[in-house]
Amino acid sequence: MGGRPVKRAYSSLACMDATVPELIRYAVNADCGAVEIRLDKDDNICGIPREALAPYLAMFRKSGIEISDLGTGIIFMDYEPEKIERAKRNAALAAYVGAKGIRLFLGGSVKTVSDVSNHDVNGIIRSLKELNAYARTLGVALWLETHSAFSSGACIRQILDGVQDSNVKVIWDVLHSMEFGEAPEETVRLLGDRIVHVHIKDGVKASDPKRIAWDLTALGEGALPIGRILKRLRTAGFAGYLSLEWESAWHPELNAHYADIPTLLNAYNRYLDQAETE
Repeated sequence: MGGRPVKRAYSSLACMDATVPELIRYAVNADCGAVEIRLDKDDNICGIPREALAPYLAMFRKSGIEISDLGTGIIFMDYEPEKIERAKRNAALAAYVGAKGIRLFLGGSVKTVSDVSNHDVNGIIRSLKELNAYARTLGVALWLETHSAFSSGACIRQILDGVQDSNVKVIWDVLHSMEFGEAPEETVRLLGDRIVHVHIKDGVKASDPKRIAWDLTALGEGALPIGRILKRLRTAGFAGYLSLEWESAWHPELNAHYADIPTLLNAYNRYLDQAETE
């Protein structure tokens, strides 16, 4: 896109009320090649049931904008058959719309040093193996996000080694791995070519030493070493999308930084342009 050395996308998390034409228009105007669609509470795309999606998928094809993946809210804590079945439905939807993967979370939320995440690693691996056996037949990959108790490359690595299938890949959220004290170079060393997608944001370390979670900031006003991250990704041969995940849905204070989605995406492009010159 535009001759840039990295592919750019954005997550619909910041505009969950947007229509499909709006999502496409935002991407086209910002020179993004893909939209990462966060599924709604009913596991639909923009409130549209699967049987009514055909004309909207035609809009995506005509525009040349990809749907990179479907962002589910599924969190595997152990062996959970009901979540496996839900994830299978999400995988079938991903296959129908041409998305390469479905995003999944592992383990519970960890915001402070005293938080405890109750999870069963063997149960999680069993769940993913069962789900992956189905998703692979559809040509859909499982994209595990570095998030919560599994924010670091070291934590995700044990899951990848347990499942032992290259169809299980990783969304690297660059903020979360740093929250857990893992340097970007170490994350890439541990995960290598399993990193298929990267979430971009910015933030600063919390002033409260008991908090693991960083405070989110406007793009360029935080401490994320995006230039270093891009350099390491290039060295590793990363060919996926850098996707802006603007978490205003969970952090309403972020709404004060940018007036609307086009302004946000323009800031995102400037942010990455600057990082690429570092």
